[in-house]
Amino acid sequence: MCISAAFTWGILLLSIASLTDAYPPAQTLQQEHPSFGRCTADDIGGATNTRNTSFLQDDASSASDEECMLLLSEHDSLFANALSNKSNQEEGTGIRLTSASTSEDVILAATEMIRQRCTECTACTLRNFKKHLEMFSNAAKESTVVVLGLGLHVHAFSKMAKNVVVVETDYSFCRSFLRSKAGSCVMQANVHIYCTRPNSSLEDETGSRGVQQHFYAAQELIRDLIKQQFGDVPASTLAVLGSFPVAKLLLMQDFLDQSSVILARSRMCAEGLDAVNKSMRALTSFDLRHCSSSDNTESIIFLQRLFSPPMREQPWTNYLTEEWELKDNNSPIALVNSVRAATQWVTSDGGFDRWKRSALQKFLDVHVLASMTGSDSDWGNIKLALEKLLERAAKEQKAGVVLEEIKDSALQLARKAALRSGFKEYLELLQDGLAERHGASEPFIHALICELITETERYIASPGILEKVKDAIEEACELSESTPKLLLPALRLIREGMGSEESMGHCLRILLKLKEIDPGADLSEFLQDAEQ
Repeated sequence: MCISAAFTWGILLLSIASLTDAYPPAQTLQQEHPSFGRCTADDIGGATNTRNTSFLQDDASSASDEECMLLLSEHDSLFANALSNKSNQEEGTGIRLTSASTSEDVILAATEMIRQRCTECTACTLRNFKKHLEMFSNAAKESTVVVLGLGLHVHAFSKMAKNVVVVETDYSFCRSFLRSKAGSCVMQANVHIYCTRPNSSLEDETGSRGVQQHFYAAQELIRDLIKQQFGDVPASTLAVLGSFPVAKLLLMQDFLDQSSVILARSRMCAEGLDAVNKSMRALTSFDLRHCSSSDNTESIIFLQRLFSPPMREQPWTNYLTEEWELKDNNSPIALVNSVRAATQWVTSDGGFDRWKRSALQKFLDVHVLASMTGSDSDWGNIKLALEKLLERAAKEQKAGVVLEEIKDSALQLARKAALRSGFKEYLELLQDGLAERHGASEPFIHALICELITETERYIASPGILEKVKDAIEEACELSESTPKLLLPALRLIREGMGSEESMGHCLRILLKLKEIDPGADLSEFLQDAEQ
């Protein structure tokens, strides 16, 4: 009896082993994760039996590399240019200050920093972006890039890494993307795309409940992919594309460590950055509008995982409602452009000097920055403010009244940003310092202050940068007390330095050195550049 039972048990074990050997890892994964499957151009071209689709993609790309790079350039020229040789041009001199630096050295370093215009689409911006992209690329070599969200950037990732794993929880988007020209670009041999199946076994695929179920399924799939198929634990590189960026970043916490390099190309609101700040640090952020003809509100942010103890709860589940989808939308910026057009008569007013004209444009820039980091509810308030400005510009006959209206609106946005980023006292400090100045440049400096403070929202997840900005503001105010004409260039230096801790540290050293320069030093060229 016992021998017979043992024999039967042995046969059963052999049968299980044979069945296991018969199924390759990809098919085993598919059986364990029925909500996901292969979703390539062939699969979605017509009605297919999704039960028979394979997990691993084996279709070659039908678009040439040149065509794909052209598409990427049109979609994200900053990213595309950083991949090309164009990013090597116009290397800066990189003047560094020491205890032996002369007044001339200090002024030269300050002038160079302002001239670089890193807040615009310049060679400086390209160098900074390429440096961080190379960090991402180096981490991806001989490894696997995990991508949450589907996009054209996957084509570039495929060149950097041994494998690219893409998990997309929106089947409709996956279907439309893969049927497009851009979709053919991501059909590379080392790219493995996993999309939710239509009519999957989920209880409810509509609303936030359905989104949450898809994300839970994605989490389990990613865990098995990383552990079983690619062996990369933790993941060395993560890219987040498209909607629900906060949920995607927080979902991946368990699969990353401090050495992981993270790239997010999404619209990221201030509250989202604050949520991410608890477990990740944003190294730098790039405003894509400056290097693009479109008015999108997405940014590219490079992040690093912070050490934190394991959490029992799933914080990402709090960021799957509609307001956290954070879809890109150019309507707020388009509305700002309408206000610019409607106020052309103001800037051509004979009583408006160049400072007031520049101030008006800068105050409108504040509305753009607020749109970049604003939530959907914030957009509603910004929209109402801009519509009010449009109405005022159409009816008002006095240019000064229109400027005051735009100034008041921008100041409200700056105050709201200051509360979020912890800069309330620093905004007041700058305003107090400006109140003691009486000159033609006062309106423009006021606008620059509003812009600088509003910009701090983009760095809520970069405490190192913000601490240096606070120190720099204090130094700028002290500097302006002894030399009032240096307030404007000091603010310009801070604005240019906010892109990274390194550049902000350089800015702070310059401000400290400016307090020590020879009173007779020639500042004319430096001041002239600061006023441009």
